[in-house]
Amino acid sequence: MVKTRQHRKSLGTLLDARGNLLTNEKEMEDEAIRYYTSLYNQTDYMEVFPDIVCKRIMTEKGNEILRKEVTLEEIDSIITKSDPNKSPGPDGFNAAFYKKHWNRLKFQVLQVVQDFFYTGRLIKEINHTFLTLIPKKEGATDLGDFRPISCCNFLYKIITHIMCNRMREIMKGLISDNQTAFIKGRSIAKNCLLAHELVRDFNKGGGRKRCIKLDLRKAYDMVNREFVCQVLLSMGFDDWWVARIKECITSPSFSILIKGQPCGFFGSNRGIRQGDPLSPYLFTIVMEYFSCQMDIAVHKKQIRPLFHKVQPTISHLIYVMICWCLLSPLREASTP
Repeated sequence: MVKTRQHRKSLGTLLDARGNLLTNEKEMEDEAIRYYTSLYNQTDYMEVFPDIVCKRIMTEKGNEILRKEVTLEEIDSIITKSDPNKSPGPDGFNAAFYKKHWNRLKFQVLQVVQDFFYTGRLIKEINHTFLTLIPKKEGATDLGDFRPISCCNFLYKIITHIMCNRMREIMKGLISDNQTAFIKGRSIAKNCLLAHELVRDFNKGGGRKRCIKLDLRKAYDMVNREFVCQVLLSMGFDDWWVARIKECITSPSFSILIKGQPCGFFGSNRGIRQGDPLSPYLFTIVMEYFSCQMDIAVHKKQIRPLFHKVQPTISHLIYVMICWCLLSPLREASTP
């Protein structure tokens, strides 16, 4: 069974940009490097954005939670809860190694982590990443049909797990109820079921209705990192915290695993990584801006929610990378 799964995930052939089938390993490596270098880099990179309006703002107490000093107990908890069977990053050390040798390593790890929170700088080797290509369907040959999962170094994951644990405590107060994924105390199933109930009898009853399902393609890979930082600042996150988030998402370098062997070395200027513990929270924060814009459009009567006569009104639902927009016309068309 293991051999069968490995065979299904192996990269036997690839299509290049011109549609030619590649079987030579060197040609496949060159094509993968070209594709992902292009995907994670853009030339027309926006760095200036319009005023960003947010519905909920971070409290000073929340910022104090984020800024508190890192303790050995925090790191101990992360080590204890880590899955020892997960793949290692480029340095080759996974959670099992840290668990086995923790008594020898813990004070050195604590120093590295505290240095990051104090200086806001990461050693570049810590943030190097292997991209593992997981096919989305059987027999995938187009690189667009592979999901690039980032294998980050475990030391980097310790840092970002600390950041995630702190953000988890304050996210519920910042993210609107339209989003249910990755928020403590909310269930992704809620919006899935609610969307199903709302569209089940969509064609019944009078009046015109509009339902738009947005399935965000390569959502993580195309996020503008400067925009992430701007939204964080607009939501009231402390400059100190935003600087450390920015260091984590702007400093990675990549190599691609082809048949288990790393190839290439390139940087990036956009995207957040699938496999980085921070990414789900950052993507949720980015989507909160979309949610705010929808609510502003409703307030300005530019759009009208489907059930505008009941409270609370529902104009959109968001879960993970799917958004449902549920609208009714601003006014019925006149009969000729």
